[in-house]
Amino acid sequence: MGDVTADEFWRATNAVDPGLTRVGADELTYDMHIILRSEVEVAILTGDITVAEMPEVWNAKMRDYLGIVVPDDASGVLQDAHWAGGRFGSFPT
Repeated sequence: MGDVTADEFWRATNAVDPGLTRVGADELTYDMHIILRSEVEVAILTGDITVAEMPEVWNAKMRDYLGIVVPDDASGVLQDAHWAGGRFGSFPT
């Protein structure tokens, strides 16, 4: 490691690589997934969006926040096991 600068080492160990799933995400992307989920939850609970609109909202936020195009709902909004189990509010709390 003698020929590796501190900056190179930092960049190699703190790489940002946005992905579809929270659990496999890097430190920055992981938090963006939680922010996205929290915003969708608030919108559902306040009536700002309907359940039918969730995939569209999810996909737009993934594109806007992480630059990711979601290929299908299973890889997007339906991946959240918390929601399927009826547990809302688990991320912001």
